Amino acid sequence: MAKTIKIPKQPKVKEPVRVRYKTLSDGSQSVYLDIYRDGRRQYEFLKLYLIPETSAAAKTQNKTTLAAVNTIKSQRIIELTNNAAGLKNTSHRSKMLLLDWMQTYKESQEKKGVRGSGKLIGNTMNVLRSFNEKAAMRDINRDFCLALIDFLRNLSFLDLNKLLFDQCPLYNTYICRRAELVFLQNLLCGKFTVNSI
Repeated sequence: MAKTIKIPKQPKVKEPVRVRYKTLSDGSQSVYLDIYRDGRRQYEFLKLYLIPETSAAAKTQNKTTLAAVNTIKSQRIIELTNNAAGLKNTSHRSKMLLLDWMQTYKESQEKKGVRGSGKLIGNTMNVLRSFNEKAAMRDINRDFCLALIDFLRNLSFLDLNKLLFDQCPLYNTYICRRAELVFLQNLLCGKFTVNSI
């Protein structure tokens, strides 16, 4: 008599985010996410619907919808795991405009009582406005830094004075330009980070 070896069942993977469906009166199904964390259940209604598969077009549409649902589910799982690991959600900050971040940083420095930072950051913001007003935090990379340095190097003394005149008198422009370059180098080299404010 041969012994049979029992193979243990694979435990179900407990996912913090599950896709659920609710059947509607017209026969279609509403898709939503069931998020369970820290003993609490939360629902996220996606406003995505699966329609009855009566034709090839309906099957294709449902396949596309399910792909979108799975992508959203993956994003939510990543966000939950990052939060559990202590990593901050940077998606909002990466969309933030550089000038908006600079304004927030300026205000935080003024609240802390750091002397002289308001003029320096304000002048840097004037330069950035003339360089690239729509630059987002995600756009800051090596190429952005090199282009900004080239922009600063190619500015004539009078152009720079026009940018900074509202905050620095003419005789002090050279000092302000040097201070701003040091600030920009520190900012772009990572000494000041997005999370430092």
